[in-house]
Amino acid sequence: MSQDGTKAWIASNPTRELIEVDIACKTSRVIAGNQNTTDLINPTAVGLGRSAADNDFLYVVTNGGAAVPEAAGLTGGRIIRVPIPA
Repeated sequence: MSQDGTKAWIASNPTRELIEVDIACKTSRVIAGNQNTTDLINPTAVGLGRSAADNDFLYVVTNGGAAVPEAAGLTGGRIIRVPIPA
């Protein structure tokens, strides 16, 4: 959740999307990823950066395809830094 409590982010597994929810407006939008992406393979969690240097970034954890492996096999879990769009 954003520091001001107006937005939340959801890691959508297995749709491979990072979703931003505007709580006051009751709307949502995909801000990263899609079904065909190879960057966000099975995202499992998302967290907001904590320091002044990264509070405009989200950190997304993936399971690397453990639930739904890629054709080439598992890719290994990753932590991906994603800028928060304006």
